[in-house]
Parts: sequence; C-alpha cells; structure tokens
Amino acid sequence: MWMQNKCAAGVASMSADGVTAGGVEWAWLTFFWELHNRGGNAYSSNDLQHVYQWACNGNVTSLCASAKVFFDTVNGGNSTLKYAAGQLFGSAKSQYFIDTGKKHGINVLQ
Repeated sequence: MWMQNKCAAGVASMSADGVTAGGVEWAWLTFFWELHNRGGNAYSSNDLQHVYQWACNGNVTSLCASAKVFFDTVNGGNSTLKYAAGQLFGSAKSQYFIDTGKKHGINVLQ
C-alpha cells in the first residue's frame, strides 16, 4: 500500500487486526466509491451517514459534533465505524464494510 511504502517508519501504528493505522485520501475515496457502487451490499449515502452518526453518538438521529471517528482502534470499542456498521446492518453487509476497508488500506479517520 502507498502509505506503508512512502511514509516514514513510526508514523503509523498497528490496529488489533494487523492493519496499519492511517490512510491517505485516495484510500478513503476508493473505499467510499466501492462501498457505494458495488454489489448487493452497496451502501447508500444515507447508510454511510448513519454509520458515522452511530460511531459518533450511538444513534442515527444526532449529528456528530467534533468527535474523532475511527475505522478501527487497537482496543476495538463502540465508537468505531466497524462496530457501527455491525450494529446497523446484517452480517453480510457489515462484513462487506470491514473487508472493503481492509482492501483499500484505510483504518483511522482523523
């Protein structure tokens, strides 16, 4: 992946599942594009908004104020995008979210 090959050692850390913590804009853009445009588990814009709201607030009715939302963390936790996707969608759709994130090399959104 680009970040692991081009960024200085020590810039990123490892998450619990061995994915490097970090991500470049291109990785996030291709992640969102694939989630929105591929297969029977595609995510609508509203689906993505709800994942972010759930990760930030634990509900889909409140907007996120200023909290950092992470794809994954070393300790897991309830405020990650992975956890939120699992709470909101069936196992196949939430697994698609996780697998697509790993495929595109994203991990932390800051």
